[in-house]
Amino acid sequence: MTSATPPAPGPTRVTRGLFTRIFAWYWIASIAVVGVAVASAALLISRSSIEMARWRVVAHDAAVIHSERAADVLERGGADAVCDFLLRWDVALAAHSYIIDADGKDLCGDTPPAAAAAFVEHIRESGRAEIVQRSGEPTLIGAKLPTRDGKPLVLLRTVAEGQTPPLRPPPRGGPRGGPGGPPGGPRPPRGGPRDGPPGGPLDPPPLGLRPDLPPGIGGPPVIPPLGDVLVQPSVGAVVLLAVAASGAVCYLLARSLSRPVRELQAAVRQLAGGDLSVRVAADIGRRSDEIGALARDFDQMAARLQREMDAQGRLLRDMSHELRSPLARLNVALGIARKQGTGAAAHALDRIERESDALNRLIGDVLTLARWDNGAMNVQTSDIDLAELLRAIVEDADFEARSVGKQVTLTIDSPCSVQADPGLLHSAIENIVRNAVRYTAENSAVEVTLATDPASGSAVIRVRDRGPGVPAQAVAELFRPFYRVSEGRDRDSGGVGLGLAITQRIVQSHGGSVSAENAAGGGLAVEVRIPTGAFAEPRP
Repeated sequence: MTSATPPAPGPTRVTRGLFTRIFAWYWIASIAVVGVAVASAALLISRSSIEMARWRVVAHDAAVIHSERAADVLERGGADAVCDFLLRWDVALAAHSYIIDADGKDLCGDTPPAAAAAFVEHIRESGRAEIVQRSGEPTLIGAKLPTRDGKPLVLLRTVAEGQTPPLRPPPRGGPRGGPGGPPGGPRPPRGGPRDGPPGGPLDPPPLGLRPDLPPGIGGPPVIPPLGDVLVQPSVGAVVLLAVAASGAVCYLLARSLSRPVRELQAAVRQLAGGDLSVRVAADIGRRSDEIGALARDFDQMAARLQREMDAQGRLLRDMSHELRSPLARLNVALGIARKQGTGAAAHALDRIERESDALNRLIGDVLTLARWDNGAMNVQTSDIDLAELLRAIVEDADFEARSVGKQVTLTIDSPCSVQADPGLLHSAIENIVRNAVRYTAENSAVEVTLATDPASGSAVIRVRDRGPGVPAQAVAELFRPFYRVSEGRDRDSGGVGLGLAITQRIVQSHGGSVSAENAAGGGLAVEVRIPTGAFAEPRP
């Protein structure tokens, strides 16, 4: 069923679609940025973990090899030789090494860190090389010396926190101090070989993995994959917080972009419905972007339309008032001519009188429509039995229709009462029925039905003819003033396009609605809905 005004797309569906698209695309873009950032961070973490694992492999293997070499140097050259041997490696590895005996003293005369005592004792008991890294403390690397006499000596190597020793061998006969030495400076060199430890320089082992050692302590490095990084509480919380924050920002952005569009759409619908006073610049026009410019252009368009329609209405009212006086004088002259004229002029006088009456009705309709549009019509409501009202209308219309081979039938499904102005409602429904009688085919019937719609609390009056109907594109225009369908519903058929427009105003003044559609099987069906019970607020 087509309503009196052209239907527009539902604002909720259109606005929600625009809001959803804006929100979804911006949020997807934000999530993509967060994803790239997290992936980059995970890659950096993984690379850092790889480097750290590689260093642990080298440091572990170096401690094992150095403990074996230190035991050999100690037996062949004594304490000074082993201290000189370790000194060169300390410079190369940016570390500090100790040879700790069973009493916890360093053979080279240094004082071992007290925090390493338990670690040294653990190495002495387990006999394995191990690495311990704790936040805020130096890294401890320990290995037991495999001495032939079974002395419980332990090689302890410390590396300052945050410092990764270079993965390179010491220079042959390299320096005994200088840059790269342990914190606080290297120990002063003692006697012993100066061209490298016995047996030649000790290169670090290859950077291959040691499957025989635990992961992360000389064995296969622990490289956290992206999934493991994301499930860590700190990283996962940051990711979720970033996604939630981006979602909130995108929601506000999408809402700020779609809200003015929604307001503009509502204003356009009001304008299309006939409210020419609607304006949007007060809320949206203050924006400095394209939407604000569109709002200002809309207000200019609405203002111009309102001026044009007001001018047109004034012109019609003025012309109608000005024509009333000449028509009244013409009718008086017709009466005088009938009294003084001859029978030969009677036919011409009758024609003049019919045209005068038609013009007078047209002027009356124009003035009535103008009063409806200006809100000057006075609606006096009372309780009306719709069934009785329709019986009276159908009885009169059927009497006239039978004279031209047509008829009008009435079907009452649900009798009901409404609060309405009897004269206005009678005029509105009668106009629809008479139009249907005019256009229905000969030997056919105009069907009038009365029913109720409990869901909406309305009385439903349906009038259907068996005529040619109207083009689909013209259905929505039937209630526009002065609109006429070119085929079959022109001036020759008696219509000037004001009857249905006035009918619409009357029905809307009672809080109802009127609509039309081409009926299945041919003909036009017009449906009137009027709220039952108390008098409803008029529709705009």
